[in-house]
Amino acid sequence: MGFGMVPVVDAPLPGEGFGDDGKILYMALETFDQLAEEAQVPSLSTYLDHRPEPTDIDEIDDIDQWEIAISAWRKARTDWYSPADGLRTVEGMLSALSRDGSSTPLKGRLASVPEMAVCLPQILKPLGDCLPQAVATGVRFRLHVD
Repeated sequence: MGFGMVPVVDAPLPGEGFGDDGKILYMALETFDQLAEEAQVPSLSTYLDHRPEPTDIDEIDDIDQWEIAISAWRKARTDWYSPADGLRTVEGMLSALSRDGSSTPLKGRLASVPEMAVCLPQILKPLGDCLPQAVATGVRFRLHVD
């Protein structure tokens, strides 16, 4: 169990779409946002829901009623983003990870955990594979935590 972060599109995509539960992507969000800052591209957090959660939802004791209320709140979300922008974010982070160690402080920080330089691109791969489909199809996307 746990939270996952997945892309959602405003029209169906052909094929498998994202094909991942997004749990590791969500767990590594802070790391990816730091990486995006160093790569000088928008962070993955840019594409999340930034609305404040409804405060009255915490007062609902019945789980079924809570699910209905949170579902209605989620459906009311109207922000959509260009998948080309999301793809530039992913590609910028991948580029930063693959640079020569002497050209970026990022490698220095990752050097203390060498596995990160290998793991982070693998975690980004499903998103990097999905976004070109969205670009080609002409749909809009956003990231959703569930």
